[in-house]
Amino acid sequence: MITKAVIPAAGLGTRFLPATKAQPKEMLPVGDAVYYAKSFVGDEAFALLLGDTITVPGCTKELIKKYEEFKFKTSIIAVEKVPKEKISSYGIIRGKRS
Repeated sequence: MITKAVIPAAGLGTRFLPATKAQPKEMLPVGDAVYYAKSFVGDEAFALLLGDTITVPGCTKELIKKYEEFKFKTSIIAVEKVPKEKISSYGIIRGKRS
């Protein structure tokens, strides 16, 4: 059962200057923010929620249900289709439905 969540939070990205002048802070790796949560989550499965993204109600609950249903022991992610003209504002994933 997933009982913990990590919500990386950040400010204006001033620690990443000048990189954030050329690239939005949202596009920078979040690997460190999640790594710092290791002492909180340990080896347990957890939900990673991005505070600047609002999901459809029930999305996290559905992801947890699928994780527990299939016992994947791997990451399960929700994705959103965005218009081509807005792609530069988002992280992009290539995947396939299973």
